[in-house]
Amino acid sequence: AAAQMALLAEAAERDVLEAGKTPQGLLRVSSPATLLRSYLSPGLGEFLLRYPKLRVEFLPPGTKEVDVYLRAGTLPEDTPLRLKRLGRVRVGLYASPQYLQRQGLPGRPEELQSHALLGVSRKVSWWLESGKKRLEVTGEARLTAPDPVVLLEAAVQGLGVTVAPLWMAAEAL
Repeated sequence: AAAQMALLAEAAERDVLEAGKTPQGLLRVSSPATLLRSYLSPGLGEFLLRYPKLRVEFLPPGTKEVDVYLRAGTLPEDTPLRLKRLGRVRVGLYASPQYLQRQGLPGRPEELQSHALLGVSRKVSWWLESGKKRLEVTGEARLTAPDPVVLLEAAVQGLGVTVAPLWMAAEAL
């Protein structure tokens, strides 16, 4: 987690140093709460000690006036934002043993459409990869929530199938 904060710091530092300045003032960062908790907050002390003249304000997604947007996933190719990949997040499909006992284990990705899908929006669109093959699974969500922690907890309770980052699901496994 401290490594992700260090990558963010290095990217910000390069931009600032290219302008010939020492990092100082207010840095406004828009980040989902799950990324903030898991990736940014563990390295925050070291970051602020390294840049004593810098103030950091974390803001929720959707905030318009920010300096840095942190997101997991992909952005549209036509985005006006300058993108910097900080790392890759491994994700997987998760359902409780009780749910799979009741509903059966999907044998093929297409069979997920007949399962209770838990997603961040009503229209679920998950890209599954195996080697060089990619397949999109789409469907209607039975439960939607803006926080993947809520969706993972619902999956643990046997309510359906969700996609979650491995680091988040590791505790439930």
